Amino acid sequence: ANGDIKSSTIPAGKYVKAMYMGPYEEIEPFYHEVFGWIADKQLMPLGTMHELYYNSPDTTAREHLLTEMMVAIKN
Repeated sequence: ANGDIKSSTIPAGKYVKAMYMGPYEEIEPFYHEVFGWIADKQLMPLGTMHELYYNSPDTTAREHLLTEMMVAIKN
């Protein structure tokens, strides 16, 4: 519903960014992979995460949905 969508500004800083393609309900393993990569690189996440949606499930097949994940990390 339109009431669930909000606009915001992403603050400046250092982020780990990763792109996921697939259904929203199957994204959890991707989160684990990204946070595992962050841990392997000995980076410190700041607890702030943003998702950017590049297309819509109304017009795009589930397996082609694109979601960019941005995790803020300590400089």
